Amino acid sequence: MSQDEALPRKKLLGEIAAAASEKPGSGSDANSITYRWAQLRRALAVADQGDYDAALEAARSLGPKQTDLLPRCALAHAFPDESDWASVATKALLDQIKKQKGKIAPYEAGLGMLAAVAARELQTALAKAAAAKRVALYALSEQVATMVDLTGEAAAPALAALLATAPSNDHKVDYASALAMIESEEASDALASALSSKVVLPIAKEYFGRFPELAKKALAKVAKGSSTSAPIAAQLLKG
Repeated sequence: MSQDEALPRKKLLGEIAAAASEKPGSGSDANSITYRWAQLRRALAVADQGDYDAALEAARSLGPKQTDLLPRCALAHAFPDESDWASVATKALLDQIKKQKGKIAPYEAGLGMLAAVAARELQTALAKAAAAKRVALYALSEQVATMVDLTGEAAAPALAALLATAPSNDHKVDYASALAMIESEEASDALASALSSKVVLPIAKEYFGRFPELAKKALAKVAKGSSTSAPIAAQLLKG
């Protein structure tokens, strides 16, 4: 399936059937699964109305059972406008992680639906679960901008949680860039706290230049502390 390309209806329905029978996967398998979900989501976004309606009807008719966690996550991610699907799937995923005492495997792929969750509290909880276990899924990085599109400034706590434990500079850039799309205290606080990162610093500087009032508050908070970002925050505050 190529990116942002509409699919023939038969192929589209086949992808829906595959999502509805998804099996748990870890590591590279999880990355492959969530990448397929992202592709399906994009294909549905550019499908004509008739094909989309047929795909939605097929997804509803397949109706994964309550115990089929990954298929429910897959379909919720593919159809972000069906907000109840994302809400129910996310609660079930978080409940399962709680039952496993914080262990995410073998449901890492479920975290890939983060961008489909339009409820702030669920989105934040899911992101914190990913951040706590340093789960760095390829598809998750692709979806951060979608998080902002769906929930606006409500995405800030989730992105802040991910930025705080980002495992690589590439991920830091993804999360910081998404935070820079949000004009809020939570976003500015998260960026100020990450100033010691050489890849976050230029993003934060540009953001603070656009929002000087937010910059003053956020930088003052960090400058008072003892983190590695404190001296940088103090210097920027003087400037």
